Amino acid sequence: QGSLNAHGAQLEAVTTNGNLLLDQGTAVTGKLAADGGKFTIGDGGASVGTLSGTSNNTGILNGTLTLTKAKNGYDGTLNGKGGLTIAGGVETLNGQNKYTGDTHITNAEGAGLDLTGSIAGKLINDQYAQVEGPNAQVNGTTTNNKTLVVSNGATLANLSNNGTATFTDSRAGDVTNTKEATFKATGGSQASVTNNSGDLTLAGGNKTDGDVTNKDNGTLKLDGNTI
Repeated sequence: QGSLNAHGAQLEAVTTNGNLLLDQGTAVTGKLAADGGKFTIGDGGASVGTLSGTSNNTGILNGTLTLTKAKNGYDGTLNGKGGLTIAGGVETLNGQNKYTGDTHITNAEGAGLDLTGSIAGKLINDQYAQVEGPNAQVNGTTTNNKTLVVSNGATLANLSNNGTATFTDSRAGDVTNTKEATFKATGGSQASVTNNSGDLTLAGGNKTDGDVTNKDNGTLKLDGNTI
């Protein structure tokens, strides 16, 4: 175990089980393997190719951590005021993460997030996001602009859907489904649908606690749904 502080550096790959600081645009082109200990992303932010980590690792995001070639799973906990950007590849987050900044999947081809754990802040999806399992939770507002899949008991807070969102046996807060967007929920529930201007399907025993409001020629299909 040791310590490494990198400011504006270019690194190929880093494995750490000690204390690591990446700041001021430091770029790790390969993998950051956090096998214990603690790593910190400074206020100036940093980028790594992909992030892996064991459950006994803690990451502190004071700035934004950008993943450029994600392909691994991170089992530790990410805390702090900063955010996470996935600008290439698919990253899996399995832990209960408490960082309060945005989680942003860019529109880069192949970029994606597989969330089986939780995030505290907002989720902004411009490409692909999957939220799966009873421990999967997004506590901030989710804005979906492309493809969102939520299944197997996952929970989202409020959802603003501008793309295609598919829910199976899962829970959402208030849903806004904009013009030309598609929202389909089979089983599970949502608090309300305050604005459906797109294509809305509620099926398979899905339940809406509050109101469903259609606007601007939105379409609504019900099959075994309770409103």
